Amino acid sequence: MRDQARSGDGLRWIGRLFRPSFTKRLVFALTSPFMLERGKGPTKPKRLPFRAAKSRDMWEQSEAALEVKAQWEIARRGGGHTSFESRDGEAHETEATLS
Repeated sequence: MRDQARSGDGLRWIGRLFRPSFTKRLVFALTSPFMLERGKGPTKPKRLPFRAAKSRDMWEQSEAALEVKAQWEIARRGGGHTSFESRDGEAHETEATLS
């Protein structure tokens, strides 16, 4: 964002993003009939037409994935002593968790 480089924050840009304008009203008026659904209660967004599950969507986790999951569970329950400083693309534990 150019404004962020100039002033150090993006507040002016965010202000313009949410400020009402004729263009935004026009876009909302043209698109809301396709996105919103009126009923007896409040107006609700229309649900997306999700497809049924395909065979490729059903899969089993590999043994290696289950081992990684177990390692993460141990690290998560052990507290915040895991370091994510990358050495050769892998996360290494700090000395506090090794002792």
